[in-house]
Amino acid sequence: MGEIHRKSGLLADHEQEIRSALAAAKKIDWQPGIAQCTYLLARIHEWMRQMPEAEKLNGQAKKIAKQIGMTSLYTDCLASEANIHLWNYRLAEAYKTAVEALGLAEKEGNSYGVVLSNYVLGSVSQRYGADDESLKFYQNSLDTARKYGLLKLEGMIQDKLAQLFLNRLQFGHAEKFARAAAHIQHRLKNQRNFLRAQMQLASILIEAKKLEEAKGLLDEVNKNKADLLDAERGALEIYYGKYAQQMKLYSEAANFFNTAVNIFSSTGRSMQIANAFIFICELHLETGNHETALLYANKVLETINLGVDNYIETQAYRVMYEASKLSNNSIDALKYLELYHNNFGKQEAQLLDSRMQLIELETEYKMKQAEINEERRRAEELRVELDKKERELTTKTKHLIKRTESLAQFRDDLRAIIRRSPANDPLIQQVKERLNSTPESNLDWENFDKEFQSVHPVFTQKLEMKHPVLTKMEKKICEMLRLGLTSVDIAKLLTLSERNIENHRYRIRKKIALDTEKSLHEYLATI
Repeated sequence: MGEIHRKSGLLADHEQEIRSALAAAKKIDWQPGIAQCTYLLARIHEWMRQMPEAEKLNGQAKKIAKQIGMTSLYTDCLASEANIHLWNYRLAEAYKTAVEALGLAEKEGNSYGVVLSNYVLGSVSQRYGADDESLKFYQNSLDTARKYGLLKLEGMIQDKLAQLFLNRLQFGHAEKFARAAAHIQHRLKNQRNFLRAQMQLASILIEAKKLEEAKGLLDEVNKNKADLLDAERGALEIYYGKYAQQMKLYSEAANFFNTAVNIFSSTGRSMQIANAFIFICELHLETGNHETALLYANKVLETINLGVDNYIETQAYRVMYEASKLSNNSIDALKYLELYHNNFGKQEAQLLDSRMQLIELETEYKMKQAEINEERRRAEELRVELDKKERELTTKTKHLIKRTESLAQFRDDLRAIIRRSPANDPLIQQVKERLNSTPESNLDWENFDKEFQSVHPVFTQKLEMKHPVLTKMEKKICEMLRLGLTSVDIAKLLTLSERNIENHRYRIRKKIALDTEKSLHEYLATI
């Protein structure tokens, strides 16, 4: 299920299955299962834009993952936390959390975490108006998503790039990325996201004056609008209104914009309502209805929380100024022009503050990257040293196996000699007693444990935390499997039959619930 989420994100259809798995994991207090299922439920709520619930569940999964040492899941939770901060417009928190997640993801080789963290960093930079920085992060994210086949995230990035180039009025680039995003959602068979991608493409085509194709796309979306959320249906009406305005079908455009206002009103989305009012203002200015434009501009100011979104407030004063000027009301025109300039100045000051804040965040990012690079260098040195120690330990163990095998053969030969010798011979009796008191194997468990811990210091601890049901012998066999020993090797070392070792391996697989298609060696190598 986790792989489905990483590759395509199509989890909503599996919600009941995930909840059942969570209940089963809670029943036996299986912490890894609880963490994974809680994380997946958080992603479903996030997809449904139910952000408070998504944030709560994601926090629970992150806490468990950290406690039991599930580093990869912890990194995913951290990257998702950054994305939730982004959705809630907590930009500084989003940036800092994404930097931390990116550092962990790169260290652990977690491609999903690398992509999502870069995506969030690009989105924050874009909102701060740093398009060049944003493009760098998006490109890093896109390259990694393509390399590892993370289609869901690739579609998200293509969509963001389309928005970025649309804001720059580079319609050709915007259209290219929007088409790519729609194609990916079609491949993923994600109906709602596909419809949203088609709307995004239609909005770009409208701006690029490709009106016939835009109308065709909007009509396709309209046939399936039941699959959209209310806010998305409101956006569809806005795009229809823009199309009608471009076609100079002003009455139809007004109807579409007003329908959007009604939809947004039912969802309590004041910013979207204010935006729709701005479109209505522009429409009435274009048709010469100055008084009506002024009326709706006032509605904009009544709808928004003044000072929260300076851009919409500034646009409202601009419309008021233009409407007053066209109505030859010079006194009001002068008043609104002054308000417009004042707000525009505030916008510039806010932009400057934002850029300064971004510079501070970027400085922190570079310092963090320097720390990560140093940690990576030290980790690589440690890895080389551990690889060397592991080869030495494996070689030493192989030699021990040969000695044990030779000793077993010698014991068998000696027993054969004893059987053929007189039972009352004192010398034979003495050899027999010494043979019985000699250990079957040369393996010194105490020294073996010390050397194994020096090579894999946290393996046994993690194994016990994840699978406390394993017996002492099963844990020892896991340690030897971690060194790459075969069942034959282990049997010789422990002077047991190969069948006996295979039975132990079967019980280990059953206790850790390992899929039959997965290798026990490979699984233990991940711990």
